[in-house]
Amino acid sequence: MKHSLLWSAGIIAVIVVVLLLFGDWLGERGQMIGLAIVLYCVVHVLIDYLFRRPIRYRFDLNSKTVYRESPLFGKRKLMHFDEVTIFTSSDTGDWYYSLGVKKKQFLKSYKISPSFGAGKKAEQRAMTYEEEILEPLMKMLETARG
Repeated sequence: MKHSLLWSAGIIAVIVVVLLLFGDWLGERGQMIGLAIVLYCVVHVLIDYLFRRPIRYRFDLNSKTVYRESPLFGKRKLMHFDEVTIFTSSDTGDWYYSLGVKKKQFLKSYKISPSFGAGKKAEQRAMTYEEEILEPLMKMLETARG
């Protein structure tokens, strides 16, 4: 997500500079197209920042339930611990860990990790995520189940 925000910010900066330097040469239609692209990127950044970034998943040991928390939508129950399955998903060449209900995980799932690509750095980030977050989470689920 951070990668997407940086790309959008870079595109916005480049188009604004181009519009300031070459606005007269581009004409009215060129300026409108440039402004439309800037507006699209700004909306994309706002959606990422307001809706996708602040989402948290809470694993409540007392109720043995997984909740999804968001500042805009509040706290929502997703599933009980005995329904939880964690698996890998892929999207545009990257992969990440997802959370879903057993036997229905491909119908509705929730991304619970950052995206990992190929290469040494991505492999290291994945190993760190697995050791620091995924393994303790799996142990907690196993203990709670039983």
